[in-house]
Amino acid sequence: MLLSTLLTFTPLVTNALFFEPPSAKRHAPIRRALSTRAPANGGANWVKLGCYIDTVTPRVLSGATTVSDNGMTNAYCHEFCDAHGFSIAGTEWSKECFCGVAIDGNLLTADTDCDMTCTGTPEVCGGSARLTVWQNQGTVTDPNTQTIGSWTGQGCYTDSVQNRALPNRKFIDGMTVEKCTAACFAEDFKYAGLEYGNECYCSNDIITSAGVGVPATDGCDMSCEGNAAQTCGGGDRLNIYTQASNAVQIPSTGDWTLKGCYTDEVNARAISVRQYVDGAMTVEKCTAKCLSLGYSLSGLEYANECYCSSAIGSSGSPVTDGCTMPCEGAASTEICGGSDRLTVYEYTGSTLGSAPTVLDSYSDWNSQGCYVDAVDARVLTTMATAVTPMTVGNCVDACSAAGYTVAGVEYSSECYCGNALPPVAATDGCVMKCDGDSAQLCGGPVRLNVYQKAVASPAPPAPAPAAPASPDPAPAPAPAPPATPAIQYHIRIMKLDGTQLGYLRQQPTINGPTTITTDVSEAATYVMEGPATNGELFDLRNINPPYADYPYLGAWTETPVYQFVAYVKQTPEGSTPQVGAIHYDSESPDLVGESRVWKKDPATSQLNQFWVKPDGSSWPVYQAYNGPIDIPNWAALVSAFDPAFFATAMTQVNLVNFYLEEVSTDS
Repeated sequence: MLLSTLLTFTPLVTNALFFEPPSAKRHAPIRRALSTRAPANGGANWVKLGCYIDTVTPRVLSGATTVSDNGMTNAYCHEFCDAHGFSIAGTEWSKECFCGVAIDGNLLTADTDCDMTCTGTPEVCGGSARLTVWQNQGTVTDPNTQTIGSWTGQGCYTDSVQNRALPNRKFIDGMTVEKCTAACFAEDFKYAGLEYGNECYCSNDIITSAGVGVPATDGCDMSCEGNAAQTCGGGDRLNIYTQASNAVQIPSTGDWTLKGCYTDEVNARAISVRQYVDGAMTVEKCTAKCLSLGYSLSGLEYANECYCSSAIGSSGSPVTDGCTMPCEGAASTEICGGSDRLTVYEYTGSTLGSAPTVLDSYSDWNSQGCYVDAVDARVLTTMATAVTPMTVGNCVDACSAAGYTVAGVEYSSECYCGNALPPVAATDGCVMKCDGDSAQLCGGPVRLNVYQKAVASPAPPAPAPAAPASPDPAPAPAPAPPATPAIQYHIRIMKLDGTQLGYLRQQPTINGPTTITTDVSEAATYVMEGPATNGELFDLRNINPPYADYPYLGAWTETPVYQFVAYVKQTPEGSTPQVGAIHYDSESPDLVGESRVWKKDPATSQLNQFWVKPDGSSWPVYQAYNGPIDIPNWAALVSAFDPAFFATAMTQVNLVNFYLEEVSTDS
């Protein structure tokens, strides 16, 4: 089957541009809609001069400019031009604002020629090639020396692409003065410089050589990409800021010490317990909240989010970039992480109580570890009658009284029961103390501390009476041991947050993609073939395949950038993908498949796939599905051979994990 036919099942495309950071290339600042606007009056210092003729090339007012499709007012244009150091402001075509220092009086025309209403207020904002012009008769602000927070503008400076005055670049989306100064502040730099509307540079010294790093009288005339009312340098021009103090201070609060910048994931939090504070976020508010709850780690993310824990989870690793977002409540002096980045603080004082620990056992119930749960698909049954405030003992007592053999505590105060261990173990996330006993751990967000009732050992059988002595007969041959039936499995599909989606469906035909079912009776059943116990690659054979010649669940490939789950023929261990191994258009040389691609995590039973190219190189494979559930949807494996395709594909599919779930054979 050709790729064009396959794409009727999937939205994945292969013509994406090569991926790069959004600010990696220099581009002219984007004209943005206004996020705030001043009152509609003209302001005390601004006087209307009248309606003036404009031209496109050149503009009559050739200074700074901005545009708003739905928020332009004359007052905003005054504020914008004043912030950029211009005394003349003109609005045009309902939504455009132009600035300058003078205007030719010969271009004055009748007021009626300016006949277009502002997009942000019912007043006149010029017309077609007509400007409503105003003049500031007060003192004009110098945008190059303004103070923002604790940073003061030092003026406009020369720069060069080949020889930077401030050599350390920081990539930031939606550039503003606050974002750039915060990024430089986070890494202890003394100077911050903004250039070309969307570039940020840092240093502890202004490098002056080959004509760069010296004051300039003009050229800093470009609006900041993220705030059109601010100036962010120009072409080879830097607006440079420095802190009022001689040295940048590492932010600290009380006994909390900055630990650094760490990665984070939405579906697997590095610091897992979300907390909320009153008012705008600051480092002090978040650390105080975590301390009050007995946690030794505090993490701030995305300018306004606070997280607490006593350990950093597996998704958290130290990084040197990404923590660049100013705290909402202290934008000029504090950093609150970034997108998928945590600014982490650690408590070093002596007043923090002992961290909670796992209770190893309670009565004849023993700890089984930490397990994954899901809010919309609970792995155990809710036990609402457990005594509160919650402790491990209260939950175990309630489950035992109800006849259950498994108990789980979650999110400090929740109790769940069952008769089998949850399917997915977790290596982190059980970090929250019990409401009723701060020394015990009671799970975490979608995490369960699980306990299981011990099974009593049966009493040994009584010895048989001695038989009378007799001559020893010839020994009879030992019977052959019964054949051990192969263990059968379903493949369970779960989101990364632990939500169960269903199972791989038993396909009635293989002329189509593999799909998901929520009905376990419709799930396909497999047996493992190969040295799975040794951590090596193995095959998964369907016990009732749609076509006998293609009984294995493997992978097939048509392009060098991704592959899919499919029924395939068995291929030799260690082979490269084989032509004719899949049912789709089996003679096509472009379609290749292989069966021995699976490995199993012995602790969690998670399935992992490995894709080896003909040259011997291997690439990561991401299990994904194309929702929603009710179509029925297909399940696929997507591999990122090139970053551009991976970036595009991941916006159109949902990452999941596959797990082997043993099928009960009890009659």
